Amino acid sequence: MENPQHEESSRGDTLHADSAQKPTNVIENSQHEEPSRDDTPQANSALSSSTLGNDVSSKAATSTSPTPIASSPSDVKTAPLETYILSTEAKISHLLPTRTTPVFRSFPDSESPTLRSDRENKIIIYCGAFNPPHAGHAALLSHTYFSTDASTIAALILPVRTLSGKSYLSNADGRNFRLTYSQRSELWQDDLLSRFSWIFPGGGHRNMSSFIDLLKVSVENDGFKISFLELSGAEYAYSLGMIWDKNIPTRITSSITRPVPFAESNGVKEPQLRKLHGCGPWEDVPQEDLRWESEEEEKPKCWPCWPCHKMRKVFPEAFDDKGRPLPPDYRHHDMSPATRPDILLSRCHAAPKLPKQCQYIYPVVEQMTREWGEQEQELDAHLLFIPSTQDPNSPTLFPEMSSTSIRKRFLKADTVICKFRDQMSEEVLNVDRLCEFLDWPVTERNVKRSRESDGAGYDDDAAEGLNTESDDTVDDSAAKRLKKESKDARDDNSS
Repeated sequence: MENPQHEESSRGDTLHADSAQKPTNVIENSQHEEPSRDDTPQANSALSSSTLGNDVSSKAATSTSPTPIASSPSDVKTAPLETYILSTEAKISHLLPTRTTPVFRSFPDSESPTLRSDRENKIIIYCGAFNPPHAGHAALLSHTYFSTDASTIAALILPVRTLSGKSYLSNADGRNFRLTYSQRSELWQDDLLSRFSWIFPGGGHRNMSSFIDLLKVSVENDGFKISFLELSGAEYAYSLGMIWDKNIPTRITSSITRPVPFAESNGVKEPQLRKLHGCGPWEDVPQEDLRWESEEEEKPKCWPCWPCHKMRKVFPEAFDDKGRPLPPDYRHHDMSPATRPDILLSRCHAAPKLPKQCQYIYPVVEQMTREWGEQEQELDAHLLFIPSTQDPNSPTLFPEMSSTSIRKRFLKADTVICKFRDQMSEEVLNVDRLCEFLDWPVTERNVKRSRESDGAGYDDDAAEGLNTESDDTVDDSAAKRLKKESKDARDDNSS
């Protein structure tokens, strides 16, 4: 089991004590005062989030946004999820480092994750070593979030605390590729992902379980429903022999980064799903209705389309004033290819539309209790699958990658030449920050260090292998492979 004691030191300014107060009275009272402006993360969060107690139907009546807004009854309550996250973190502050930043990054016209009282509010939980987090991790998380309906409001990322058992953590020269929990967390920071996901600061499944328990109680006491989905890669999704957590009875995966063993891909068509042992038949996942409420001639051909709908809310600056995607050369060309909106939408559009789910039908499962004993109880568990294209000729096909292969390639290099750095920027999140963490200097060309500098021999073959590997793969960049797809998507949306 994970050690519940956190490693990070408390640093920076502490959030106001107000973050620990229950916002129930504010939610129930529509006549509330405007929060005061100051420099704390709590104040920034409150100002950028939806107004507590806001009537969604009134927003729909006055909005001029091209993004369709579903009308809701006047008694529907809304509240920013961030308020409850901060309140819950304050209750277990002895387990967590001091928070010095907002939970979600706020941008003009971008909607932060919001709870609604007329639906179940779902949060994706994504656990992994993430040593380092790479484009495949980002693709799996974003494809899952944008391919589900509006009831999936946010994602919680949990890097594991230990890296034992992982290969290629060091080389013969004494170089290490063993990132700390805080370093792996920092590498997840991204202009797009940070708008709907956050990193759990405490680390460890026990701390996270305590957090989830308290968050559910706080949210449900104020009249909201909340549930959690456990996201995993294709190789780990079907592990029904493992113990299920009563708080997270639904597992979710996708074939976006690699094929899943239970789906037979036939190229461009929807994959044929094999019935899993111990599970019921595959069924379409029910999704909320999505109506276009703007001008009919402005409706894109892909409509109804949850990826477009959610992307407009999360990243509105990627669209013009009529809701049409802006050309890629205009839109944040300096963003990581792993999270560029046009690339993500192209992958979503190329995938079959409806997610699938099957129910785990064994009536009794084993489950861990707080005392780490075992008990048996019934659990309504499901496996949810988000399909993607596996057409080898599609520019949206995501290349397989892994943290292990990335570590191996870095450990071959004594220095990181710019050519290699540019290539790795398409695979690694925040590659420059990663090089700083690893103390890998970035140079214009590979310069051999003196052998006396570190007491270890320099591998001449490593540099040659590095150059060869870069030459073989540099032309297969995600940006180039998706250039045609982005153009096709623009043509469809403008026609």
